[in-house]
Amino acid sequence: MKKRLIAFLLVLLLAVPALASAATYYRVTTGWLKVHILPSDDAQVLESFRKDFALTISDTAGDFSYVTFTNGTEGYVASKYLAKVKSYRAYITSDKTNLRSGPDYSFSDVAILGKGVRVTVLTHGEKYDYVSTAYGNGYVMNGFLSKKYVKPSKFKSYRVNVPKSDYDAWVTNSGTRKVNMRTRPDENAPVVNSYAPATPVYVIYSDSSWAHVIIDGEEGYMMTRFLTTYEPAPTPSTTTPPPVPDTPYYAYINTPDKKSVNVHKNAGLGYANVFRAEYATRVKVLEHGKTWDKIKQNGKTGWVLNKYLTLVQPDPTPSPTPKPTAKPTPTPFVRYNTTVTCPEGEKVNIRKGPGQGYTHVARLDPGTEVRVLEFTSASWAKVRYEGITGYVMRKFLVEKK
Repeated sequence: MKKRLIAFLLVLLLAVPALASAATYYRVTTGWLKVHILPSDDAQVLESFRKDFALTISDTAGDFSYVTFTNGTEGYVASKYLAKVKSYRAYITSDKTNLRSGPDYSFSDVAILGKGVRVTVLTHGEKYDYVSTAYGNGYVMNGFLSKKYVKPSKFKSYRVNVPKSDYDAWVTNSGTRKVNMRTRPDENAPVVNSYAPATPVYVIYSDSSWAHVIIDGEEGYMMTRFLTTYEPAPTPSTTTPPPVPDTPYYAYINTPDKKSVNVHKNAGLGYANVFRAEYATRVKVLEHGKTWDKIKQNGKTGWVLNKYLTLVQPDPTPSPTPKPTAKPTPTPFVRYNTTVTCPEGEKVNIRKGPGQGYTHVARLDPGTEVRVLEFTSASWAKVRYEGITGYVMRKFLVEKK
């Protein structure tokens, strides 16, 4: 009996840290809560969050709390607009229930849940609850939750590709076919350039369809399915490459199109350009790495992809400038007025850019008139409302008759 009591006490002691480490969530109780850089109403506003957004508190300063929202944003908010709710278990009451990344229908899906899925409600809001599930954390309309047991259906819940940002990737495609980078996320948009598989890419933001990318200083959009986060294996060579001498040594800029190349502040496409090194010019290699080399030219230093360096001086003759080909004149877009609409009767977000990841610049009631300036993709339109220009999903615009 004594041994059992000791074992029971040990279990309790081991459980205490786990309970203490569990995050305590709060929810926003006001319409739009401002996030400040400092604990003051006069401090710079970083962003604002709608009612029912969940967050954790890490510190307090007077009437302010330093918080972290579920999308990663951090800053100071007024503590009086936060509410704490005890967590509890609940069940999904309907098949194909959306688990969203924010407390509104306009946020992207984290997962699609089936009837009977058990969740842990971390915050209970006015309309949306922040919940923890086996398919990730997210927001569910609380009308689709029940504290009573719900028998699971045969619907198979699944996780949706969540938008990502700020990461390195590589172009991928079958064979050696190049992938187009376009001026906007639309298959009919003009092509900025084309890139071969295994080309390094810096991704600013991506969703399940399109990625906003930078490749060697050029910015544009690529279809996400042509990008991979797995570094491709180097192409086997039939010839033995010449040995790389000990650094420092001298090399030459060598690009396939005989154009200049970007030299970055650090080893990565996401870093700013320091200068551009011209084709066939001589540079001093200070450090040699697997993909990037640190070089010096005319007193300036930076990093360049070492695939653009060669130990043998290339032919300095520049490529002939191709003659421009006549392009067909596109049919001009005719601007028109229409109204916004929403099947659920909620306000429609006008965002800073064509994507769910951009902050909103306005929220309009259904029936509000806007001026449609252009269709930027199959999903988004650029609009103007009372001097404000932004982007709205085309499904929220009443179709032109």
